[in-house]
Amino acid sequence: MTKTVDHAGHAFRILRESEAWPPQDRNCWRACFAIDGRIAGYSPWSEATRRQVAWVYGQYVKHTRAEGLPPGLDPAGVRSFAAAALDRGCAPRSVARYLQCLSLISIVLQPGHAKDFAWLKALSTTLLKAAAATPKQKAGRQRPAEEILALGLGEMDRADLSCGSWTQYRRYRNGLILALWICLPERLKAFTAIRLRDIAVDLSWIDFPQEHQKTGTAIRRVVPTVLRPYLRRYLDEIHSVHAKGHDRLWIVQSGEPAGPKALYGAVREMTERGLGVALSPHRLRDCAARFVVEEMTSEARLASVILNHRDERSTAPYLEGASTLLASRNALALMKQSESKALTG
Repeated sequence: MTKTVDHAGHAFRILRESEAWPPQDRNCWRACFAIDGRIAGYSPWSEATRRQVAWVYGQYVKHTRAEGLPPGLDPAGVRSFAAAALDRGCAPRSVARYLQCLSLISIVLQPGHAKDFAWLKALSTTLLKAAAATPKQKAGRQRPAEEILALGLGEMDRADLSCGSWTQYRRYRNGLILALWICLPERLKAFTAIRLRDIAVDLSWIDFPQEHQKTGTAIRRVVPTVLRPYLRRYLDEIHSVHAKGHDRLWIVQSGEPAGPKALYGAVREMTERGLGVALSPHRLRDCAARFVVEEMTSEARLASVILNHRDERSTAPYLEGASTLLASRNALALMKQSESKALTG
């Protein structure tokens, strides 16, 4: 069956990003769209690119206003915006992409003035090349899997479900999301789409169908024994009472299915508050793989299975980390042996 794409809906969401922009910029941007919200005429950008460009420029506008900088794209504002992103821990690759988005939107906001923004295009190109040669640094945005699991369990243990408050239900739900996700590190789309019929009657496993998998391959993941009573309580005391006419596992206060944005926000809010760093669901997958690498170094290729990668090259950074870690451990063992021989000799 052919998937229906709501182009008009995407376009209207892109238009909403411009509501807080300076009037002239907003008008230039919206002039690119027809009355029905579709893109007017031919666009060399995909919808994903348009969404990202609109979001980045919105963040740029917020930053310049907060810092008291002049509106519009100028070198001082761009430097300040990039520096602030790096200070927040954004990867150089991401910052380079932000500047590329600003370069792209300058074509729309200042048509016919490409020469005036040649500096921005050159800067974004230079940064992208430099970032491409820089290895991705993920360690600063990771936390031990044990800490993440403990945080989720703690949230559930502290939630008072007897009071009938959605605040407490939400606390319990979020704790379960975090604890279950670090143990079953699926991608956001698949984890959000879990249905009751995908879960074993005894809660021992959860199926993730192929239609929700990036690899197109279904996978069954085992639910750790320690989490099964928590999952049972969520189903009995929260889901069975509040879910409205559907069998999706995760629900919001209205009883409707929770969307990706709700789960994404829950993970970031909990980890920032509990661990001091806002982790995205994708970072949870990194943390799970890192646990395998550090605890079972000789079996590091299991990280490819844990993350359900179709191409093992996607797991290469973890394998390289495992090799380095194993070499370090071997060197340490040899040093200890040498010390022992020296003392006994």
